[in-house]
Amino acid sequence: MHGRSMLVTETSVYLQWILSDAEALKIVQNNTCYVLYKTGTETYLDKVIIDINWTLNLTILKLDLELTHLRPDIQYEAQLIASFSSGNYSIAPTVTFKTLSCM
Repeated sequence: MHGRSMLVTETSVYLQWILSDAEALKIVQNNTCYVLYKTGTETYLDKVIIDINWTLNLTILKLDLELTHLRPDIQYEAQLIASFSSGNYSIAPTVTFKTLSCM
């Protein structure tokens, strides 16, 4: 599994995670997956899955996400989080990115 930022602007980012773990695939398919993103002082939990792409094959999932309404020139960390009654758990590597500064 891995994640990356695809396109970063002043106020948004497109993120992509490639998931190959069967349990992670089920979590995403069952809509119990959220994105946790945070700065040094603030934390946000959002359900922002915009596209699930099965083009790789039936056992690997490419998950595309967009985060919007971010602040310019701020470093963020984003994680995929599974939400269960027993708690929240990270299911993919953290992606770190910095939004562009306004000119």
